Amino acid sequence: MKKSLRTILPLLLILLASIFSIDLTTPSPADVDGFLVSRVVDGDTIIASKGGEDFRVRLIGVDTPETVHPKKGVEPWGKEASAFTTKTLENKTVYLEYDEEEEDHYGRKLAYIWIEDPQKSDRSKEDILFNYTLVREGYARERDYPPNTKYQRLLQRAESDAIDENRGLWAVEGDEGPAKGNKNSHIYHLPGDSQYHNLSKKNTIYFENAKEAEKAGFQRSFRR
Repeated sequence: MKKSLRTILPLLLILLASIFSIDLTTPSPADVDGFLVSRVVDGDTIIASKGGEDFRVRLIGVDTPETVHPKKGVEPWGKEASAFTTKTLENKTVYLEYDEEEEDHYGRKLAYIWIEDPQKSDRSKEDILFNYTLVREGYARERDYPPNTKYQRLLQRAESDAIDENRGLWAVEGDEGPAKGNKNSHIYHLPGDSQYHNLSKKNTIYFENAKEAEKAGFQRSFRR
């Protein structure tokens, strides 16, 4: 009898997890703050309004290609990302959830953006967390900005899926390479990046392309 229980119990736990969709890896949403999105600056930055006051909000854990940067110009898939954020969020009520830091050194609020109140919605996190949607649909790269990493595992999974399916920006530049990764910083560089030829050989790991580097946990250099 004891042997039968040892055999059956794991199967029952798996079945229950499947039935009730138990999420053992993604944290539960904390309290949120409702705002109106009055304007979209670019794919990962918005202007949110409340009580007659405007706030610039930078989405946590993501990086969309540039459209308004004074030096980088318009990067591939930047306009598409900005248009998607505008279509989805502008003039809509959203719910901001903060992580360890509420603001960055530029005075911008740092937030996860929910399109519905996650405390009340019956929909899955993936359906209503806009940061996740941006990455999953290929409009943004997943980016790790410690200490604000609450949903990073979820965003990493979203990026892996987007890469596998060649969604969005991964269809237009994910095959660039070979990529050079810095073993210490976990930053990678592509041909044409300013630091591409400056890495020491002993500190360099090579990848066939950007997709391979991203899936290995490396992030694209901001100095391009």
